[in-house]
Amino acid sequence: MTFLLRKKKQDLIELAVELGLIIEAGLTKLKIKELIVKSPDYVEVEVKVFFDIIVEECIRKEAEEKEEKLRRKTKVSEREDKVRREERDFEFAK
Repeated sequence: MTFLLRKKKQDLIELAVELGLIIEAGLTKLKIKELIVKSPDYVEVEVKVFFDIIVEECIRKEAEEKEEKLRRKTKVSEREDKVRREERDFEFAK
């Protein structure tokens, strides 16, 4: 059961929602864990596997978001470099 507290709160919330639980705003990780464990659908082995899948998916999404952010940042930087080169070329042409 301690495996539930080792991950992010958002992952716990997602697990609880997938189990059909209603999570009130402001609940602590410990309270969410207690709700999950007391759930009639709670079977530790199954929940652990399901939770691992949720966490892996979350990690994958975060990596994709970082990659996309870096791609956008690189694209903006390339545009800025192009504008600077064009301005410099224009100044040399005068």
